[in-house]
Amino acid sequence: MTSNYPLDYDNDTFCTWTIVSPGSDTTITLSITEYEVEGCPNDYLKIYEGNSTQDHVFGPFCTSGPGVLTTTGGSFHLVFTSDFSITKRGFRGFYSIKDACIVEKCSHNCEVMSFNPRVELCTCPDWMILETSNASRCIEINGCNTIMTASGPIATPLFPEFYSENVNCFWNISKGNNREITVSFSDFEIEERWDCGYDSVEFLDGPEATSLGKFCGGMAPTITSRNIFLLVVFVSDDSVSGRGFKGKVTIT
Repeated sequence: MTSNYPLDYDNDTFCTWTIVSPGSDTTITLSITEYEVEGCPNDYLKIYEGNSTQDHVFGPFCTSGPGVLTTTGGSFHLVFTSDFSITKRGFRGFYSIKDACIVEKCSHNCEVMSFNPRVELCTCPDWMILETSNASRCIEINGCNTIMTASGPIATPLFPEFYSENVNCFWNISKGNNREITVSFSDFEIEERWDCGYDSVEFLDGPEATSLGKFCGGMAPTITSRNIFLLVVFVSDDSVSGRGFKGKVTIT
């Protein structure tokens, strides 16, 4: 956690943490559960998949944290920087080190269930499911360009890694009469501009496709509709991306 947490961190901070696993057959899972910083380019967190700033980097994380990250590379290196003005609570997180899988080649997560006999199980994040024909590969439950008629998760492509450039995808949500659609988000980070003219998620309501708002940045909206249809449209331009979003569609 940042210094002074849950009080505000100090100005002109440069803090590093290095998490190293004790052996080669382990995985490290890092979970940032609370995150409140001024934002880029002033205050931010970077996480390197290794033990130095020369390794693969996640971030910078500007207005929302990374959520959960897992590596089999043996270490994570965290760097938090703040400038000379404006401070906030910072962040708090946890990490765990587990035995790594050596048999299964999982696309995402893997758990060692027993050692003798050795049993390994591929697992997926909560917005994904194991592919029916391949028990090692996770696929999105409601990927881009999906028609939804029941409650379920939605997430931008590649989440929690940064989404690609020039993405254009939708979720077409429909329901019966006298029911309500709510879309909420637990993680939200889209390239910011005052008019959301670069990357955005927009909500188009009902047969007339009335816009309920176009959103970007780090402030996650909650949208509710009583119309029969709600269209969620995510677009990105040809430069600068973010982590995107993870959300939930609830039909009641």
